[in-house]
Amino acid sequence: MKRIPFLTTVIISTLMLTVSACKKNTPAACGSGLLCATVDGTNYTGDPYSSTSSGFLGLNTNYNGSYAQLIINSGAPGGYNLNVSSNNGNANTSATWQIDFEIKQLPSNGATYTSASGAVSFDYYDGSISTQFHYITDSAHTGTVTINNIDTINNLVSGTFSYTANEPTGQNYTPATHQISAGSFTNLLIRR
Repeated sequence: MKRIPFLTTVIISTLMLTVSACKKNTPAACGSGLLCATVDGTNYTGDPYSSTSSGFLGLNTNYNGSYAQLIINSGAPGGYNLNVSSNNGNANTSATWQIDFEIKQLPSNGATYTSASGAVSFDYYDGSISTQFHYITDSAHTGTVTINNIDTINNLVSGTFSYTANEPTGQNYTPATHQISAGSFTNLLIRR
C-alpha cells in the first residue's frame, strides 16, 4: 500500500478549502417556498410566506415572507402583472431588507424579462423601519428575471434573477448601489 506524501495531502486539502471558499457567495439551492439571493456578496434567504402581518411600510400588500402575487391589469399582456416579494422579518417592525420585482405581464415558462426593455422593474429596501433606504433599477442599473416554471392551476412560480439597484435621483445613500446576484425563488405561492 502506498502512502500519500504529507505535502500532497496539504496541497489537496488547501485546494478543497479554496474551492469551498469560492462557492461561499453562491446561495445553495433555495428551498421550496423561499426566495434567496446574494446581496453585495452576502447570502440572504427570505422568510417563509406569512399572511398574518401587514405590508412593508404599507406598500401594495398585506403579506410578509417570500411570495408572488398576480395583479389584474387589463392593459398588460395576459391580463396580469406578477409581483414577487421577499423579506427577512415582519415588514413593519423587524425586516432589514426586502427584494421586490414586478413583471409587467403574465409571465411564460422559460421566458426572460429585462428591466432595460421595460418588461420588469426591481426594488431593494435596506435598513431598519426607522431608517429605510429604497433602491431601484434605472437606465444605467438593470436586471433580468427568468421564469423557470409558472403553474397558475396550483398557484406556484419558480425562477432566477439578478439586478443592480441604485439610489433614486436626488438621494445620497451610502452605498449608492447594491448588487443582487444569484437570485432564485422556488415554488413561491402565488397570491391572487
